[in-house]
Formats: sequence, C-alpha cells, structure tokens
Amino acid sequence: MTQLRASRCQDTNTDSLRALIYAGAFPAIIMGIILLAITPVYETPDDVGMTMRAFGFGTFAEGSPYLIYSHYALGMVIRRLAGILGVSAYGWHTYLAILAASILSNYALLRLLLDRRSLTVTASLNMLILSPVCARPQFTIVAGMLAISAGLLMLSCHLKRPEARLASILILVVALAAGFYGYLIRPYSFYMICLVAAAGTLLTEPFVWSSRTKRILMIFLLFALGSWGLSTLEAMSYSSDPRWLEFTRARWARKSFYGYNRVRYSPGYQEAFAKVRWTENDLLMIKDWFFMHQPTYRAETLESLLREFPIHRQLPANLPTIYRTATMLLRNHYLFIGLLALILLILAMPPPARWRILLLSSVSMAVFAGIHLLGRFPFFRIYFPNLILLLYCSAIGYIHSFSSNAEKPAFFTSNPNSLLLLLCALALSQTGLVLHQNLRNSARVLAVRADVLLLDPRPDQLFVVWGNALPLEWAFPPLVKDNPIRKMKLFGLSATSDTPYSMKRLFEFQIQDLIQALYQRQDVFLIARDIEVDKMLPTFIREHYGISTRPVLHFAGRTFTTYRLLPAD
Repeated sequence: MTQLRASRCQDTNTDSLRALIYAGAFPAIIMGIILLAITPVYETPDDVGMTMRAFGFGTFAEGSPYLIYSHYALGMVIRRLAGILGVSAYGWHTYLAILAASILSNYALLRLLLDRRSLTVTASLNMLILSPVCARPQFTIVAGMLAISAGLLMLSCHLKRPEARLASILILVVALAAGFYGYLIRPYSFYMICLVAAAGTLLTEPFVWSSRTKRILMIFLLFALGSWGLSTLEAMSYSSDPRWLEFTRARWARKSFYGYNRVRYSPGYQEAFAKVRWTENDLLMIKDWFFMHQPTYRAETLESLLREFPIHRQLPANLPTIYRTATMLLRNHYLFIGLLALILLILAMPPPARWRILLLSSVSMAVFAGIHLLGRFPFFRIYFPNLILLLYCSAIGYIHSFSSNAEKPAFFTSNPNSLLLLLCALALSQTGLVLHQNLRNSARVLAVRADVLLLDPRPDQLFVVWGNALPLEWAFPPLVKDNPIRKMKLFGLSATSDTPYSMKRLFEFQIQDLIQALYQRQDVFLIARDIEVDKMLPTFIREHYGISTRPVLHFAGRTFTTYRLLPAD
C-alpha cells in the first residue's frame, strides 16, 4: 500500500513537472517571437510616465516611488533596480510580470490534464492573449493577468487536489504571491477580477455546494474585500503626504473638467477655439495650462473655471452609450477574435457547464460594461482582462470534462480535432494581425530617436510639450536600450498622469511663469503641432497677458516640431 502510494506520488510529481515545463515554454516562445519581430510600445501614457518616473528622466527632474505608481512599494522596488542592458527597470518588470502570470495560468490548466488536447488549447490561448499584450503592454491588463493566475491556481486545486499536502501549500503560497503582485500593480483591477473569479467558482463544472466550494469562494471574496480595504487604508495614510495631496487635488480637478456648462471667455478667444477641432486629450491639456501657468489658482477657482469651458459642444458623447460600447467591442479586432474563441470553447463544454459559463460571461461583461459606461476605465484595458478570465475558465471546464467522469461535450464530439483546428486558426490570425499592425513600431521609434539626435538638445535647454505633440509612446518604448531622449529636459503639459509633477523642472531653470518664459527666454522651446501654434497659443497669450506673439520655427523633424515664441513686431 505504501509502495503504491509512493508510486502514485512519483507519477504525480512527474506530471506536475512536465506541466510546469510546458506552461513556461509556450509563453516564452510566443513572447520571444513577438519581441523579436516587432518593437513593442506602451498602450497608454500612464506606463510611459512610470517609465520616466523610475529614474527621473523625461518630464521628471528626479526619480520617486510616489504619485505615479498605483502602489508606492512597487515604485520603491523599481526605483532601486538598475536597468539591465540599458533597458529601464519598468520595462523588465512589465514583461516579467506578463511571463509569470502566463506560466501560472497555463500550469493551472495543464495540471488538470496533460495530453494533446490540453496542450493545443493552452498554446492557442497563449497566442490569443500574449500577442496583443506583449505588443502593447498596459499595467491594468498586467495586474488583471496576475489576479487571474492566482484565482486559476486555486480553482485548479479545487477541481484536482494535489496528492501531497506540501504541494497544496506551495500552490496556495504562489497564488497569494501572484495576487499580491497584481494588487501592487493595480489594486482596482485585482479586486474586480477576484469578484468575477468568485462567481466563476460557482459556475464552473462540477457545481457541487461542498465545503471545499465554500472555502475557495470565501478565499476569492476575502481577496477582493481585503485588497479593497487595504487600498482604502493606504489612501488614508497617503493623505498626510503633501505630494499625495497635490496628486489627488490634480486628479480631482481633472475629473471636474467634465462639469462645464457655460461660456464666459472673450469673443476673440472663443473664435480661435471654435476654429479648432479638439480631441478629448487636447481638451484635457487645455485644463493643464490653467493649472500650471498661474500659481495663484486653487482647486476651487479651477473648478469654476472649467465649468465655463465650451467643451460640451465638441464632445457630443462624453460617456459612451450601450450601443457605442457594443460597437466598440465588435470593432476591436483583438477582442472580437478572443470572443470567437470563447464561443468555441463554450460550445465544446458539457451542457451544465456551458450554461453556467454563459451566465458568468453575461454577468461579468455586464459588470465591466457598467464600469466602462460610468467612465471608470477606458475600453480595452477593462474588457481584455475579463476576456482572459473567461477564456481560461472555459478551457478549464472543457479540459475537466475529459479528465473526470463529467458529461462529455455535445459539440465537436464526432470530430474533436475540428475545435482544435479552429482555435489554432483564430490564434494564428490574432498573432498575424498583431504583427501586421505593429510592424511600423520600430520605424517610428527610430524616427523619434533620429529627430532627437538631430536636434542635439543641450542640458541648459527646456522643451515644453503642448498636448500630444511629442509622441511619448514612440519616445519611451519599454525595451529600447540607451534611449537618447532620456537626457532631454522636458516639461509636459498634456493629459498624462505625470503632468502636475514636473514643476521642479521649472525650478531648475528658475522659471516662475511658464507662459512669459516661452516668449521671453532663449533657452525655452515649445514642442507643438502647427494648428496649435497658429490658432491657440498666440490668442491665449494676447488675451491673458496682453502680448502679441508670433511662432518661429526652430526645428522640424519627422515626428515632432519645436518653436520659439517671439513678441510680434
């Protein structure tokens, strides 16, 4: 009996080791192909700001773990890590987190059943998920992937308990570590995914209201409530830090930007404003001008100022409607292909599990759609982590039906290879689409680098960036080594999260009023688009400072243009 038990444990350990090897090989190969074929860029300017914040370059005068990172502990770790091979620590951290989350999620799937069927499904899921995530990483998606991997590990233990108690403890510790890592990257994404995973525990086959089901359900709920409570306590502790007060005040002021209703500006300014078709980022950038150009402004004054802005005429739909949300969901190719793969996996599941996963998909999509409709998160980063969770839950339900005595699938029974072929076709199309849409990234990154080298900025020159005139996503990619733009003194006036914290850059140049410095000093230059310089800035300075100015071209590159503002003759 003892020998039989030892032999069974040895076989289990061998299968676990093989599952771990396959779980790590798939994402490593796919990530290697993507990173070698294209130059990845960040999905949002928030990641760009965190890249610059790590070592104090770009729009930051010094490195700091505060203000930009979702959790200061993560900022402290990245701040103390030196770049490897000339690449910033934040770039390495991002891709290591993606790799770790993928390995753990794959292991949770493969430990249930290790055969040709499960390996094909796992490889297809990795291609569907990792292709867009590696090409355009975003920290909310990375946090969601880590939270999902933690939940999937515990869910796999619920479906197939390890033979050794030590293995159960080890899996639980790894799941907790992955969950905490995801919490450090983005607390909100973590506890929302945990709530969905709690529902997934009830809706994944087998559905038995056992003590084990109750335990794992309580773990997910405690994860969600604990992370929410911890983030609330940390926010309360931050309130004593003046830098955090400045951060929250700036964010509150940005949110109050949507409270405008009337127009009280002079006719000349309104006329210049009406001639320009502004994007939402440009409009947020205008708010930053008022926040920065006059130090006497306070949040209360800023709020009343923003309420009078004539923005509502140019933003007919500030919050997306349900129809627009559904349309965006179908038009996003990455999400659409992922939804097709999800439908295939749902059809391949046994009937009881199929209806439960359909219910889970409907409820979770409705919850995240509600969050999106309320304006809490942008579109792609809120839906894609949820899609990853649904894909893995469906795959677990499909694989578990073959590894147990559960009811077998009704679809693809006569020819099970058809499902695998369809999944592989979708995965290859996803990877091909990502490569096709991002092949020009390398040329764009090299173009920005060439412009910076041609400009040859000096340390005593300050470059003020208006809005999105400088393509920061191309200027600060995650895995480009020895980036020359790091040495460029930038002051960002844009819609990015880093805007309010480059004031120290002005103090280095002994500048009290940025607007006056733009047309009075020889060492201050403006990075802007032609339409902004021709229509907006001269009118703004004339009506607020009483000075007529004219833009003079200083440098015209392929990716950005710099100007000097001189008093008009």
